[in-house]
This record gives sequence, structure tokens and C-alpha cells, in this order.
Amino acid sequence: FVDLRELLTEGRERARGLVDARRRLRIEQLAVNELGYLEYLEGRRAEAESWFEECLTICERIDDTEGAANALLNLGLVALGLDRLPDAAARFRKGLRLAEQLQRPQTTADCILGLAAVGAFDGNLRRSGLLLGAADSIFEDSGVELSALEHTIRDETVARIHAGLGEKATEEALALGRSLRRSDVLAHAWED
Repeated sequence: FVDLRELLTEGRERARGLVDARRRLRIEQLAVNELGYLEYLEGRRAEAESWFEECLTICERIDDTEGAANALLNLGLVALGLDRLPDAAARFRKGLRLAEQLQRPQTTADCILGLAAVGAFDGNLRRSGLLLGAADSIFEDSGVELSALEHTIRDETVARIHAGLGEKATEEALALGRSLRRSDVLAHAWED
């Protein structure tokens, strides 16, 4: 990761020399997002959060709604990893709102997966199962393969739900979530 971090930092510095401000900010946004992701993967959540917040600020400056949705998703993951569940839920919901506006099924599914994880941590296991089943359905319908990180979050969420509800109730909640209409899924996602 050291070489990649150096390349991203160098690319960001070179971008600062560009005359075209929008292009410069777009390159900076890409670099800081990747720097945040590196920090996240290396377990440095506070550092990752700082990069993702900068990424979100840049996205807002250049009116990049898709980038903002992804930055909010990443900020939600950081907050989840730091056990700041209300922050995580708020960030996932904001990202979900943007993803729905853009009709980006993968980001929608990721935000719903994040909300399912929050629910599993805060004890709202049935709703967590519903949301997880809905996220599974969206991932499947869009033909997107889950990343290693998404698999980890999903597996940990299922384990928490299963430990609290048991196997049968977990499967029922997941199946119900898979069968819900999009409007019903979003209604569950907005609940506190």
C-alpha cells in the first residue's frame, strides 16, 4: 500500500497545478477517496474518516452527486467501525437518498446493507433481517457481485441476527425482505 499511497499523494499534488479548477478538484476527489479507502483497509478509521469527509466536501463543490453518495457510504462504514451507530445510520440514509435519486442500485444496496448492519448492532434484529434480504435482492437483480468487504459485513450481520432470532426467524426475515416492494424497503430504511 505504501507505493499506492505515494502515487495518490503525488497525483493529487500534480492536479493542484491544473488551471481547470473542476478537473483539478475531480482528480483530488478521486485521490482523497482512495487514500481514505487505504486507511480504512489498514484499520485507521479516524484517518479514513478525515479523507472521506474531504472527499464529500469536494463532491459537494463540484456537484458530484454520485461521488457524494459513495463518500457518505464510506463515512457510514467508518462510523459503523467506530461503533457510532447513530452517525452510521444518518450517513447511510443520506447516501441512500442520493443513490435512489441517481438510480444507482449498487450504492442503494450498499447503504441498505449498512443500515442492516446498524440494526444488527443496535438490537433491531427483525428489521435488520428485512433490510438485509432487500439488499440481497437488489444486489442479485443488478447482477453485482459482493466485494470482500460487503461479504464480511453481510456475514457478520447474519451472524448477529441469527444469534438473536434463531435460524428460522432469520430466514423468514431475509425472505420477507427479498419480497418487499422498493417503497416498503425504503420505508424500513428511514425508520429509526
